[in-house]
Amino acid sequence: MADFCRKAAALMIAVMMTVFCLPVHAEDDFSDTSYWNTLCTNTNTLSEEQQASCTAYMSYMAESNAALKEQIAAIDARKDEINANIASYAENIGDYDSQISGLNGMIEDLSMQINGAGARVEDVRLQIEENKKAITAKEDEIENLKDLVSDRIERQQETMRTNVFVDILMGAGSLSEFIRIAEGLSEIYKSDARALQDLNAAVDELTVMRTALEETETELTEAQQNLENGKALLDARQAELLASKYEAEMIRTSYEEQLADADSELNKAKETITGNEEKIGEVSQSISDSVENMKTPEPTATPQTTAEPEKTADAADPQPSAAPENSPESTPEAAPEPTPEDDGNPSSGDSSGNPFYGGWSNCTWGAWQLVHDTLGISLPDLGYSTDWLANAQALGYATGSEPAVNAVAVYINHVAFVAAVDGDQVYIKEGNYLGSYAERWVPKTELPYTGQTCLGYIYLP
Repeated sequence: MADFCRKAAALMIAVMMTVFCLPVHAEDDFSDTSYWNTLCTNTNTLSEEQQASCTAYMSYMAESNAALKEQIAAIDARKDEINANIASYAENIGDYDSQISGLNGMIEDLSMQINGAGARVEDVRLQIEENKKAITAKEDEIENLKDLVSDRIERQQETMRTNVFVDILMGAGSLSEFIRIAEGLSEIYKSDARALQDLNAAVDELTVMRTALEETETELTEAQQNLENGKALLDARQAELLASKYEAEMIRTSYEEQLADADSELNKAKETITGNEEKIGEVSQSISDSVENMKTPEPTATPQTTAEPEKTADAADPQPSAAPENSPESTPEAAPEPTPEDDGNPSSGDSSGNPFYGGWSNCTWGAWQLVHDTLGISLPDLGYSTDWLANAQALGYATGSEPAVNAVAVYINHVAFVAAVDGDQVYIKEGNYLGSYAERWVPKTELPYTGQTCLGYIYLP
């Protein structure tokens, strides 16, 4: 008997371990998405264990989407930085173009000055040649004058110390002849004096001409050299600017390629998110269909009146079933009774105008549809769930931090429709609670278990 009890206890422990370990899917590897997509979609015969694994797979895809959204935010930030760099280098290139254009004008001006200086130098050289001829003629004239003066001096010194002019005067036969001879000698002296003066003037003029020509030629040569040096400096500066412009264009091209790569990454991440959300919807539908097919017929015996009727939404809403009394999950007396259909999802009106996708496996699709079915309001596309509050404010909707009936509660990465309020407890209807439609009481500040903070409420008429 004791042995039997021991065996029974061991068997019981094994069964309990099996039961409690089934919901834990840490051993599942979801990296092979093709396998899990094939297993969890396009079927309505999933076992309970497969349903649990597929539910975990939906959570895995949802986490992947959250990571992808963070990646998208990082890519957007990187794109802003890249665009700023592209604009900066475009501005630099424009500045280089402006400087190069200015330099081209300066180089052209200097080139004209250099050409003009060259022509002027050539004119001066021709003038120098003409002046050289004049100088040569002047030199010949000077030599002639020198010869004339030298001859006169030699004739005057032929009698050594006796001046021939005195001898002539002393040989005069009368006073009148003496006077005539003296006047003739005076003219000779005057002529000699003029010859000496002309000689001195010619020498001075020759010196001035030579000096002026040398100065002019030197000045023009220096001016031409300075212009050539200036043009060389401008050419070098232009080459530097062209090199800088080329480098800036190469860097801008590199940033444009980075921007194209970022856009490609962004599109790929968005496509992956869209695909994941579609698969989440398909998996959720497969799980719901499998749950429906596994239901057994209701017993025909009269139910006990003391038993509280089970809410059919719980079949498709795998919430923790043992919320402690007075916990955020306990329902106040004023809680409205949920009215889901047999498949766990409420009937909905026309969803053709719903801008979201994924059905009840998508919280944004669910919140939009509940507002439409309850209030007849077709909300605009408010984007990701986290952005609903800010986007609604931008569009003029009233918002606040206190819950109200017929409002939309906006949480971090989740939205829900408010059906009732009781103090600090809010009764919400929502899509994508563990992958499907659900109704529950939650605190007004955050969602239980996940801790998603309530960002505020969008008030609707």
